[in-house]
Amino acid sequence: MERRIILLMVSLSLAGVSMASEPATTTLSVKGLTCDGCTAAFERHLGTIQGVTAYVVSADKGDVRVTYDPDKSDAGAIGESLLKRGFEVRLAPWEPVDASFNGCSNGLCGSRRPNARVSSQPGAAIGEDVYCPVSGVVLRIKDSTPRADLNGKTVYVCCDGCLRYFQAHRERVLALRGAKRSS
Repeated sequence: MERRIILLMVSLSLAGVSMASEPATTTLSVKGLTCDGCTAAFERHLGTIQGVTAYVVSADKGDVRVTYDPDKSDAGAIGESLLKRGFEVRLAPWEPVDASFNGCSNGLCGSRRPNARVSSQPGAAIGEDVYCPVSGVVLRIKDSTPRADLNGKTVYVCCDGCLRYFQAHRERVLALRGAKRSS
């Protein structure tokens, strides 16, 4: 009996070690890296962002692939840090703006699909598929889909939780999505 308890304790402690988060990756679009100095400044700042463990900057392709520890950061926080330093970056549309936001019914109202065939927002219409600008899920627009006004155009979100987040953090969401800011 004692041997079984010890084996169980060892198994549980080993399981705890293997429970550490796997590194996550994201690809951000970036504009304005027109010279070696700009690229070097961009890379220096990337190296200071908490949780970033590796990155590959491709000024020619206009993107950066970032590997990070999801327990310390997320794609939205990395993008926001770069925006605050004056770099022009944009999240991939399927990336959530804030991974710690738990007010979304993510998965019930849409699905996360990289490179989905969707209509752009604002300006999409009922019956079309779009990315939710907050959660990044793909949703089909219905009459009942939550929406917000952006300079006289409609932006659709996947759920009421994302609508509240969008209304409270409008400028952050728009900046990370590379959209024009509201007037």
